[in-house]
Amino acid sequence: MLFSLFPARSEPLYSVSTSASFGAFYGQIEEIVYKSGDSRDYLSQLLWDMKTLLFWSVSMNFERRTPLDGFGFFTEAVLKYGVNADSGVMEDRDWQGTHGQLTNYSCHWNYTQNALILNIDAGVSFPLFKTFVLKTYGTVLFADFSFESRDGYYQYVTSYTDTWNETIPKRSHTGPAINYKQLWFIGGIGASLTLPLDYFQINITFNASPLVFCAAHDTHRTYGGEYYDYVQNGFFLEPKAEVRFLIPRFTLAFFYSYKYAAGAFGPTYRKVNGYYFESGVAGAGFSFIEAGLTIKVMW
Repeated sequence: MLFSLFPARSEPLYSVSTSASFGAFYGQIEEIVYKSGDSRDYLSQLLWDMKTLLFWSVSMNFERRTPLDGFGFFTEAVLKYGVNADSGVMEDRDWQGTHGQLTNYSCHWNYTQNALILNIDAGVSFPLFKTFVLKTYGTVLFADFSFESRDGYYQYVTSYTDTWNETIPKRSHTGPAINYKQLWFIGGIGASLTLPLDYFQINITFNASPLVFCAAHDTHRTYGGEYYDYVQNGFFLEPKAEVRFLIPRFTLAFFYSYKYAAGAFGPTYRKVNGYYFESGVAGAGFSFIEAGLTIKVMW
C-alpha cells in the first residue's frame, strides 16, 4: 500500500557528465608569406613542430540519458591544454630567387609555449533505424598556439640567381631566433553517428567549416622584425573516431582525430618605430593528430 501511494522516483530524462583525457598532439603549425595579393606562390614558409606534445583535457556534457529512446538536445564543452615542452624543430624557407626558386633554409629547435584548444558543440540527437544515434550540431573552436625557436643553423645562397641545395655550408645560430603566436576562431557544423551496444560503443564524427579566422604575431629576434597577420576564409576539417567501453556510471574511451586548417590569407603589418605598415599578404594553417584516452563520469 505504501509503495502504491509513493511510487519510486524515475531517472531524469537528461544527464550531466564530466570527463578527463590524456593524449598527444602530433603535427605542425604553418606560417606563410605570399609573394603578392594576387599570387599564392610562397615567399616564405615556416613550419612549427608539435612532435610529440602531450596534453590533458577536461570536458562537460549534457545530453539525453538514453538517446536511442527518442529525440533530444545535447551540448558539450572540451578544453585541451598542451604541456609546455620542446616539441621538435622549426623550419624556415624563403623563395627569393630571381626565378622564384628556393634560396634560404634554416632550422631551429622549437619550444611550445602554449597549445590551448576550446571546443563547444550544441545540437540535437535522434535515433536512426532504432540502432544508431545521429547527432547534428553547430561547433565553435578557439585555439591559442605560441612557440619559441632558438639555436640551430641556416643555409643561404650567395646570389639570388642560385638555388638552395643541401651542400650549402651550415652556419650555426646561437640563442633566440623567432617567436610566433596564433589565435584561431572557427565556427562550423558537424555530425556524428554512434552505434550503442550494451557495454561497447563506436562513434564516428566529422566537423567542417568555411568560417576560419586567425590573428598571428611573428617576432624575428635576429633582426628585430615584428609582424602582425590577420587572415580569414580558408576551410577547416576534422574527422574523429572513438571506441567506448561502458560500465555503470563510467565510460572509458580511446579517441583519434585529425585537425586540418588551410587556405586562410590576409594582410600582414610590420611594426616599425611604433607604427604599423602593411607589408604584404600572409597565410596560416595547421595540421595535426590528436590521440588519447578519456575517462567519463555520469551524474
